[in-house]
Amino acid sequence: MNNDSILLDFWANHEWPQVQTLYFRLYHDDQGRPLQYSRYEEPGSYIEVTPEEFAIGNMQVRVVNGGLEYPPPPRAPKLTPATQGVACHPDDVTVIVSPSADHKQYWNMKTYDAN
Repeated sequence: MNNDSILLDFWANHEWPQVQTLYFRLYHDDQGRPLQYSRYEEPGSYIEVTPEEFAIGNMQVRVVNGGLEYPPPPRAPKLTPATQGVACHPDDVTVIVSPSADHKQYWNMKTYDAN
């Protein structure tokens, strides 16, 4: 028997391992709050998630009607100069002055998405 026939015989008779299905699950409580992400069969309620969602592992999500619901994006308040609003000292925004003052700077609060 030569090497080629040994190799061909090996591959012809080789038993391939059973392909295992990968599970990506988010286990949650009755209110939809996440408990854990797992790739294993565990007792409890779960939903299937994508590999990307599993890798991120966001614990701020909620399970609603069998899907993930993400929280709203964070918002960041910021003071911006304006032509009307709260009158402040021109050099110090923490000092509020009378709107009738000669030197003043108006400020308004604006809210931006933090993302």
